[in-house]
Amino acid sequence: MATRHECAVEFKTSPSWESTKRSLRAIRKSKPQRKPNV
Repeated sequence: MATRHECAVEFKTSPSWESTKRSLRAIRKSKPQRKPNV
């Protein structure tokens, strides 16, 4: 069973990671008063 770190690495190297980062940036820009702990 994969550890939490290995899961994180696998997620960050997955094709969906780039789109996820763009979504997070868009959320930060649209809601500057709220800071997501990501």
